[in-house]
Amino acid sequence: MAQCHNFAADIRAGGDDATFLHLPEIGIHGNAHIFALDRNNLQIADLLLNWIDMHVKHLPAHPAVM
Repeated sequence: MAQCHNFAADIRAGGDDATFLHLPEIGIHGNAHIFALDRNNLQIADLLLNWIDMHVKHLPAHPAVM
Protein backbone atom coordinates (compact mmCIF):
# COMPACT_ATOMS: atom_id res chain seq x y z
CA MET A 1 0.00 0.00 0.00
CA ALA A 2 2.96 2.32 0.57
CA GLN A 3 3.75 2.11 -3.16
CA CYS A 4 0.24 3.37 -3.95
CA HIS A 5 0.61 6.30 -1.55
CA ASN A 6 3.99 7.09 -3.10
CA PHE A 7 2.60 6.87 -6.63
CA ALA A 8 -0.18 9.35 -5.82
CA ALA A 9 2.35 11.63 -4.10
CA ASP A 10 4.60 11.53 -7.18
CA ILE A 11 1.68 12.51 -9.40
CA ARG A 12 0.84 15.44 -7.11
CA ALA A 13 4.50 16.46 -6.97
CA GLY A 14 4.43 16.70 -10.76
CA GLY A 15 1.59 19.20 -10.55
CA ASP A 16 -1.28 16.86 -11.33
CA ASP A 17 -4.16 15.70 -9.14
CA ALA A 18 -4.33 12.28 -7.53
CA THR A 19 -6.04 10.80 -4.51
CA PHE A 20 -5.23 7.43 -2.98
CA LEU A 21 -8.27 5.81 -1.43
CA HIS A 22 -8.12 2.46 0.36
CA LEU A 23 -11.70 1.23 0.28
CA PRO A 24 -11.61 -0.82 3.54
CA GLU A 25 -10.47 2.32 5.39
CA ILE A 26 -13.76 3.99 4.48
CA GLY A 27 -15.88 0.91 5.26
CA ILE A 28 -16.15 -0.63 1.79
CA HIS A 29 -15.09 -4.28 1.77
CA GLY A 30 -15.03 -7.19 -0.64
CA ASN A 31 -13.94 -5.50 -3.83
CA ALA A 32 -11.75 -7.06 -6.48
CA HIS A 33 -9.74 -5.40 -9.23
CA ILE A 34 -12.69 -5.05 -11.60
CA PHE A 35 -15.05 -2.74 -9.74
CA ALA A 36 -17.71 -2.89 -12.45
CA LEU A 37 -18.29 -6.56 -11.67
CA ASP A 38 -18.62 -6.16 -7.90
CA ARG A 39 -22.02 -6.14 -6.22
CA ASN A 40 -21.45 -2.63 -4.88
CA ASN A 41 -20.40 -1.23 -8.26
CA LEU A 42 -22.88 1.67 -8.03
CA GLN A 43 -21.37 2.73 -4.69
CA ILE A 44 -17.90 2.70 -6.27
CA ALA A 45 -19.19 4.61 -9.31
CA ASP A 46 -20.60 7.27 -6.98
CA LEU A 47 -17.18 7.65 -5.33
CA LEU A 48 -15.55 8.11 -8.73
CA LEU A 49 -18.19 10.57 -9.95
CA ASN A 50 -17.88 12.62 -6.76
CA TRP A 51 -14.10 12.73 -7.16
CA ILE A 52 -14.47 13.89 -10.76
CA ASP A 53 -16.97 16.57 -9.73
CA MET A 54 -14.57 17.89 -7.10
CA HIS A 55 -11.30 17.63 -9.04
CA VAL A 56 -11.91 17.94 -12.78
CA LYS A 57 -12.55 21.22 -14.51
CA HIS A 58 -15.88 20.98 -16.26
CA LEU A 59 -16.09 22.37 -19.75
CA PRO A 60 -19.30 23.27 -21.56
CA ALA A 61 -20.81 20.37 -23.45
CA HIS A 62 -19.98 20.26 -27.12
CA PRO A 63 -23.07 21.10 -29.22
CA ALA A 64 -22.73 17.84 -31.16
CA VAL A 65 -23.11 15.88 -27.91
CA MET A 66 -26.33 17.57 -26.89
